[in-house]
Amino acid sequence: MKYIILFFFSFGSCFLIGQATDIRIAPTDQSESSDYSGCYNIELDYHGDEVALASQNYRIFYSSASLLFNEEKSGLVISPDDYTFNVVQHNQGIDASGIGELSFESNLGFINATILFKDPRLAGQRLTEDEGWTSIVRFCFEATDATDVGNPEVILARKDLTAPYGRAFVELSVVDGNESIAALPIKTYTDLK
Repeated sequence: MKYIILFFFSFGSCFLIGQATDIRIAPTDQSESSDYSGCYNIELDYHGDEVALASQNYRIFYSSASLLFNEEKSGLVISPDDYTFNVVQHNQGIDASGIGELSFESNLGFINATILFKDPRLAGQRLTEDEGWTSIVRFCFEATDATDVGNPEVILARKDLTAPYGRAFVELSVVDGNESIAALPIKTYTDLK
């Protein structure tokens, strides 16, 4: 019985071979709407055969000394017909001094949000290699001090940088041409600094 459990665990965490994505946080295009001032989109630049974006987990660290998370303005950029957005956890003002390498660890903010694919039979957001950067979700903040806006620091959680603060990282999954759900590896991360 032990071997069967291990087999299913390994099978459940399969990756798409030869396919990956780059991920970045980018300011929203203010020409779209001034309502999204202080908002940043998470964008993917996909490399591989066409797939549909499935469920995702976004874990983000930010300086809660300089930013306040605005959950009301945050949400999906992709179609709400196919996906739901939910902030599962939001903590701010955490003193994690001496734990890791983030410059704002003495006043840490953390967001854990999920995007759930409503039904794998739906078309969903298609990712293709030649599409370039695709905006997926928007996270909005307000500056705590209007005189000191500067460049805010918002960091995507990942094993090599944020593991000392928690074991949850950005996770992406896709539905491939065989209608199988698989994890989508992330090649590069570009944070907001």
